[in-house]
Order: sequence, then structure tokens, then C-alpha cells
Amino acid sequence: MIPGVNAPPMHPWCRSTTVPHVGNWREKFFKERKGKYQVTNEIFEREKLQEKAKKEMLEMISNGKIKVEINPEKQNRHMLGHKLYEENRKNAILKNNKLPSYTEIPIDLLNKLLKEKNTTGELILSGKRFDRKEIIDFKQIIGKVYINNYYITTSLGKVHYSKTGAHIVPYINK
Repeated sequence: MIPGVNAPPMHPWCRSTTVPHVGNWREKFFKERKGKYQVTNEIFEREKLQEKAKKEMLEMISNGKIKVEINPEKQNRHMLGHKLYEENRKNAILKNNKLPSYTEIPIDLLNKLLKEKNTTGELILSGKRFDRKEIIDFKQIIGKVYINNYYITTSLGKVHYSKTGAHIVPYINK
């Protein structure tokens, strides 16, 4: 220790010196605050939430709360040429809404793809809970999405799960 540099200067009439005591104040400081001063990593948190949602989804599948199987009644609303799709399209035109997207491959192939790819996509969360929706890249063109007055082909699909079965809506990231 050098007086005046890393220790307080000595008084001319005193023969004693002072030495600072550092101790382990840092450990105590952070233990008392229990992580309030940690920097959060958004990517790590998102991955953690996705893992939690995946566990929740698998639990819902095993409990029978959702089915990993295409429900033809719901899927027909998104099948080009089906009367339910045509009704949706007419209603969208009448109400000046966005035209509905549609799938181009048959339901049995969609069902096969869904069984292969479920739980591999990005699960959609509502708050911190699984919202019964998942965005999956099927690695092949499944349909078209209507954006800015054009239909755009896509391999992404938003899967809506329910107790009666699932349906797939073609999807594009905006």
C-alpha cells in the first residue's frame, strides 16, 4: 500500500495507517437482490417458453384435450374447390375482407405430414401458455396465401389444434 495512491494519506502527527476492508460485498449484494440485476437474454427465455409449451402440448395430446389428426369438416374450409371454401371466398368478397388462403394437397397427405412434423414448429403462445396453434414448415408447398392482391405459394402452415381434430391454414411470415 502506498499512502496517497491506494490508501488514504497519513496525517503528519499520526503513526497509524488505515487499510480499506473490501470483503465479499458483491456476493452479499447479489444474494440479497436474488437476480434482480441480471441481464435477461430474450432468446434464451423464448426457447425456455417454447420447451414449456411443448411439454404442455404433449400433455394435452396424451390427455385427449387435442387431437393430432386432420378434421375434414374444418379443413374443407381451406381446400380449393370445396363448397365451404367457395362460401368463405364469396363472404370475404361481399364484406371486402382479405380472401382466404387455401391448401392444394389432399387431406390424407396433409394428415400424414402433420403426424410427421407436429411439435417441430414454433408453438404460438398466449401469454406464457400454449395457445393450441403451431407454425410448421412442411418442407413442401402446401398451399397459397392471399397478400397484397396476389396469391403466394408457401410451405408454412399454421396448425390449429382442438379436441375434435386439427386443421392447417397456409401461412407466411410478415
